[in-house]
Amino acid sequence: MLHHYLTLAFRNLWRKKIHAAINIVGLATGVSACLIIYLIVTFELSYNKDIPGYNNIYRIHSQFSGSFAGLNRGVPTATAPYIRENFKGIEGTALFFCFGSKVQIPTTDKLKNLDQQKTVCLADSSYFTIFDFYSTLAGSLNGLSKPYSVVLTKSQGKKYFGDISFESMLGKEIIYRDSLKTNVVAIVDDPGFKTDLEFTDFISAVTMESSWIKKNFSLNDWSSTNSSTQVFIKTQESLSQADVLAQLPLLAKEYNEKNDWATNDFNAQPLSDLHFNPETGIFDFSRDAAHKPTLITLSFVAILLLVIGAINFINLETAQAVKRAKEVGVRKVLGSARSRLILQFLCESILLTTISLLIALPFAEGGLIFFDEFVPKGVELNLLQIAPFLGGILLFVGVFAGAYPAFVLSSFLPVQALKNATYDSGNSRASFLRKSLIVFQFTFAQVLILVTLVIGWQIRFVLTKDLGFKKRSCYLL
Repeated sequence: MLHHYLTLAFRNLWRKKIHAAINIVGLATGVSACLIIYLIVTFELSYNKDIPGYNNIYRIHSQFSGSFAGLNRGVPTATAPYIRENFKGIEGTALFFCFGSKVQIPTTDKLKNLDQQKTVCLADSSYFTIFDFYSTLAGSLNGLSKPYSVVLTKSQGKKYFGDISFESMLGKEIIYRDSLKTNVVAIVDDPGFKTDLEFTDFISAVTMESSWIKKNFSLNDWSSTNSSTQVFIKTQESLSQADVLAQLPLLAKEYNEKNDWATNDFNAQPLSDLHFNPETGIFDFSRDAAHKPTLITLSFVAILLLVIGAINFINLETAQAVKRAKEVGVRKVLGSARSRLILQFLCESILLTTISLLIALPFAEGGLIFFDEFVPKGVELNLLQIAPFLGGILLFVGVFAGAYPAFVLSSFLPVQALKNATYDSGNSRASFLRKSLIVFQFTFAQVLILVTLVIGWQIRFVLTKDLGFKKRSCYLL
């Protein structure tokens, strides 16, 4: 029976090539745009969520008031030991420092020079206690208790030393900032998910006390606040954010007693907020934080685009009602039940939607390539990832949007259908709904066109506005 319905569906689509092509291309275009937005939004929203204890990890950052007001994502280095000793319900505290650096790898005949590595940090084993998703492939993390030691991720180890075994990488020398010589003590696996914790080189924190780095960083210091100094805490599951915030006045009191130039109230930023807070940013050398209101707006636009595609599908199908009236009448006269007619029309709708989805995939891939400058790095078209999304579209457009034309067409009475008197005269409820859908479709399309024009004018204004000075002359000064 299903084979029969699919055969009829193919024949009807082939008989109405132009109508089918317009419907397929229109729906494919809308779905491809919706798919690109879906990939971007899900990509940004998935950051850090696979970290164990995701909801119980917080970053402590500075919140100054008084003579100096503002936020700083860093804290004094003495913050970490104070929290360990005085806060309740804390499972662990990690203190680490962002540390971008050029890298040199000694080889048998020369130094291998690498450009600025922005994913270097100084940390101890407490980092891997808080963020315990790393698996050790070679060596031991206990080596971070010794100065001049470094732990590398798998990908960074291959980048530095090539395709050799992880065991062979242990003991290799790496030079940071021309003179900081370290030795590899462990190799850990890369995170298997998207995270802002993109660090690849973990230099032992105790190296600071034994090297020239102590001129820039001082452990257990209350007077200096640097954005590169990061403190993360992991709380017990029973401890809420409010419980953490309630303990911060203790930390603020300790700081403010030792500093009179500004007041620091501190704050606890949930890990879930790390990727989306432009005020604090993520880390030094990291990408900019994502803008959640923009993601919400994009999601709204994607839904509207999908609704417009469904409305366009409904309008085009109901517009064919008069031409298919006699077909419905003949089938009913020959004994076809309304349920079977509905099933036939739904099969046509699902078939047309399936073809549109298959065409939308290369459209979306081309859109990701064409708009590469505006798409976050790492967004890609993964069929396994988008399978639920495509299934939802097939259900929404193929079944729900196709249901209305199916019920309208199958409701024609045989006598009226054969006399071509089935379609509404313009005053029926069906006519009102159809006209409402058309008005909505054209109104939204015009709004999108106007918004696009306004954005284009704004960009043109920014690029062509006379700044009142010659930039080349300024460069020469």
